[in-house]
Amino acid sequence: MKNLKRVYVIIASFFIIILFMIVFLVYVPLKEVKDYSHAIFLNKNRDIFLSLQDKQLHNFKNEYANYKPNLDEIDLLFIDPSNPVKFIEFLEKTASQYNLLADVAIASSNVKKESSSSDLPAIIFSVYAKGNFLDIIKFSEKLETGPYLVEIQNLKINRPEQKTEKVNNDNQVELSLLIRAITR
Repeated sequence: MKNLKRVYVIIASFFIIILFMIVFLVYVPLKEVKDYSHAIFLNKNRDIFLSLQDKQLHNFKNEYANYKPNLDEIDLLFIDPSNPVKFIEFLEKTASQYNLLADVAIASSNVKKESSSSDLPAIIFSVYAKGNFLDIIKFSEKLETGPYLVEIQNLKINRPEQKTEKVNNDNQVELSLLIRAITR
């Protein structure tokens, strides 16, 4: 019986030793090989991606002369945040084209760059105008289709308050609007 117990202990010891050998001599190196191969795969993908980006950048540099006129046109869509005079002049000129008496200003509460849901830098302008209703509608349409990236945020059209004397033209209205203009 003692010999049988001794044999079982020796077999159990060998089994435990073989199990540890399998774990430390086979599993750990295989895991390291797997990790290294994964790292090599990631580096290879990164190298391929970087070479593709380099190739695209080189192609862009070669084609830049062809793209430049379009890029310049796109640049004109944005308002210069440090000097928005051209945009204000555009608003005043457009208003005068439609026979509107307009007052344009940068909205006092939004003098700094404004961030909206689109997260594009912008400046908010306030426009107050008086004129014929149809001219005001044409003016607002011209703003939306004009040469700048703008969004009309608030448009309010009211009849002017009647003074003691009668106004002959019933189509006269007052316009108040906020324009969000995208900047560079």
